[in-house]
Amino acid sequence: MDKRYRSIFEVLVGNIGMVHHGVDYDEAVKHYAEYIEQSRSGVGRAGGESVTLWQDGEPMREYIGTIEAQGEV
Repeated sequence: MDKRYRSIFEVLVGNIGMVHHGVDYDEAVKHYAEYIEQSRSGVGRAGGESVTLWQDGEPMREYIGTIEAQGEV
């Protein structure tokens, strides 16, 4: 593998889509946590939505929001 290769981290939120795309893991985790808080609040576009943190196209972490948990997707 090329030593210059850097992982790509993405955060996707339910009906919003991609809210973060970059190479900084800490920044991606920060966005992931922020959107989980918004989802749990039940307010706004992210309210009740699922949030997924991806690394190089593979899911790393996933929070299942109330909308998906209730089968409303």
